[in-house]
Amino acid sequence: ILESTGLVGILVRYKFDAQALGNRFGNTYQPEYYSEVSDTGRRKSEKVIRYRSGVPEVTSKKPKKPHWLDPSTQKGTLDPMTAMAALLSDQLKKNLCELNLPMFDGTRRVDITLSGLKMTEKGPRCTGVYQRIGGFTEKEWSDGESFPFILDYEFEGGLYRVKRFDITTLRGRASFVRK
Repeated sequence: ILESTGLVGILVRYKFDAQALGNRFGNTYQPEYYSEVSDTGRRKSEKVIRYRSGVPEVTSKKPKKPHWLDPSTQKGTLDPMTAMAALLSDQLKKNLCELNLPMFDGTRRVDITLSGLKMTEKGPRCTGVYQRIGGFTEKEWSDGESFPFILDYEFEGGLYRVKRFDITTLRGRASFVRK
């Protein structure tokens, strides 16, 4: 469960509760099931996604909107929880900054890509982009299509582990630091 609290909770209401099941083979992910209950302050959502031969099948109480994508056209995509787990998973040096994650949340499609490995004094850094692909309203498109982010890694236990994740969102900059 991800929920805004403290001063942020006063300014921004956000709650996200999700579960995902599936398989992982190296850096290949095969989602099987995803459920979500969320309230972003802008929209509320409750949905279940089941995957049949890699094709998402969405169950939701919300009536379909014209701008939403057809789930049957989204074969090979990942659910949001699996995509986040893949993005933040420990990596071998040879795999650092080489990640392309097509994500479908049941209505919208984005591609999350990592590239641009740079060695800094604190360790490896990858630059990434959260790129909107489809299923968004005209207003959402006008708010932006591409959102850059940075992942900083540290070497631990023979693998590279995300130490810090910085992203600029429509609501401002956010940083997540592993403790």
